[in-house]
Amino acid sequence: LNSAKNYVKIIENDFSDFDDKNLERRTKTLSNLSNDEWVPPLMAYLNKVSNGSQKIKKENFPKFVEILEAVYLQGWIRKQIKSQREGVSYTALALINNDKNFSEIINAIISHSDNEGFKLALDLPIYEPRPNQVALLRSILLRIDMEMQDISVSKTYNGRITIEHILPQKISNQYWQSEFSDEQHEFWVHRIGNLTLISGHKNSEAQNSDFNKKKSIYKKLNSRASFDITKDICDNDIWSIQTIEKRHNQFKKLMMQLWSTEKYQDSLL
Repeated sequence: LNSAKNYVKIIENDFSDFDDKNLERRTKTLSNLSNDEWVPPLMAYLNKVSNGSQKIKKENFPKFVEILEAVYLQGWIRKQIKSQREGVSYTALALINNDKNFSEIINAIISHSDNEGFKLALDLPIYEPRPNQVALLRSILLRIDMEMQDISVSKTYNGRITIEHILPQKISNQYWQSEFSDEQHEFWVHRIGNLTLISGHKNSEAQNSDFNKKKSIYKKLNSRASFDITKDICDNDIWSIQTIEKRHNQFKKLMMQLWSTEKYQDSLL
């Protein structure tokens, strides 16, 4: 019965008893992915707490999720194969079930991270039309959008949410042809700085339009874009290589803050 209750808590992202909005953001980000192998270690941890474990404490659960999410997202972004990506979840699960202490569990999770590889991966094209990769990118962009809000604000995302290439995938429009060479287009089009979120019907309407028309479509609903991550785009007069690169570096810095494990290693080893 405890296991069932903890499962519902995780799936419904109901962590009100922790009073930790960051915890809710992290589990929401994980739940937006296309795989759920991250669920069993969270269940195992909460089950141990429910059963009165002396080694695994309730108050450490948010930190456990924080570090597990960081390493797990690193694996996704580094495009690890499924068996490698699942390794962090299996490691955490086995150590929890074998009643190891918190620091042992955390150190073992961190051992799966690769901060340098993660940093390099952030500079590579991140968009691919494969369902798993689309789910990953949507989850990342939603998380960036959440981070643009004060921590006291909880946003709810409904409806069909699609990934929008601001610089289009095809530059048939004269505006884009005058701004980008074929080589520049190929380099930037699928990188994080050129990607945003819009509702599905707006995406089909925007397609390969020039930048001014795209902005008008983004703002069409009550003169506002649906996502903070998209509203900021509308503050630009042009969409150039410099604009994309600046946005790319901003997102990269935020993702390093969220999912690099460098800040944990010295204090936990």
